[in-house]
Amino acid sequence: MCLKKLNEKFLERNLEFLERQRPSESNIPRSGEVAKAVNCHILFIGHKELDVNEDALFESYNKNTKKLSVRVRAEAGTVYDTPKEVSIKGISSMEITHFYGQYDLKYNSYWQWVFEGWTKWDTFKVWAYYRHKSNITRFASYFSKMDKTDARMKVLEHAVNLKVKHDGKNTFSFRDSFQFSIYDIAISIYGRSFRYRKDAEEFQSMLKLCLDSLVAEGDLDKGDSIYYKIGRSAIKTLDEYNRGIVRHKDSKRVAGGMLWLTVILAISALIQSELIKAPTLLDLTGEGGGLLNDFGRCLKAVYTHITNK
Repeated sequence: MCLKKLNEKFLERNLEFLERQRPSESNIPRSGEVAKAVNCHILFIGHKELDVNEDALFESYNKNTKKLSVRVRAEAGTVYDTPKEVSIKGISSMEITHFYGQYDLKYNSYWQWVFEGWTKWDTFKVWAYYRHKSNITRFASYFSKMDKTDARMKVLEHAVNLKVKHDGKNTFSFRDSFQFSIYDIAISIYGRSFRYRKDAEEFQSMLKLCLDSLVAEGDLDKGDSIYYKIGRSAIKTLDEYNRGIVRHKDSKRVAGGMLWLTVILAISALIQSELIKAPTLLDLTGEGGGLLNDFGRCLKAVYTHITNK
């Protein structure tokens, strides 16, 4: 009981800190000199009093009533415009994003944020330019280092993962009704703090082009209004794409091996033709030369010195 109260006090203290660290503007600068001075936090919570599909954006905490003020986004919407109050005891999940300079550091749990924040491990990773694909992301375009085929396949992969997660939480009768929007894919890629990015509209426009292209090829189907559905050929397309990546990596590995083999054979030919003078490793003529012969004599001298003592 004492430990439970201590944990609650600790959570209250951190909620007050996160309230002070909330951004003062709806769009956070993510590039240029202005972005380097950014240092704020965004908190999203899951709560027993809220619907499973509702996203709750934390705004403030009242220590007297022990309630959190949050704003809820409608399932199809992109704006958190519905204010609610929930109890501190019903929190089921927390997702925290720390906007630190030009980086975002994403924490999928409260204790991960506590550990990495208090030990300064997260800021050390930024200082060392360490990039972890689930926790730290440099604020550059998601598509900047990929060609359009890679981008489309990554979007399709996120869409399939969303359906897998949905099917795991629902009974069989609800599985075929799964639909997702552009915003759902954006959240899957960047997290719920995605809407705070200044390039959010540009990114969503690129996502729409990718999704519409996948619909045209039959990997996705158009759903109701702004929604999309997984098409029958989605898994086959992803499988063929992954096989192509494996074949490409194998080809690069074989090409690299052939290159090194050619280099070794060329050096061997030069040594045999005596164009390159190489030291003798082992002399079997009895003349006492060779590196291995010298090494053997050295070991024998050491052994003799030790045994004579």
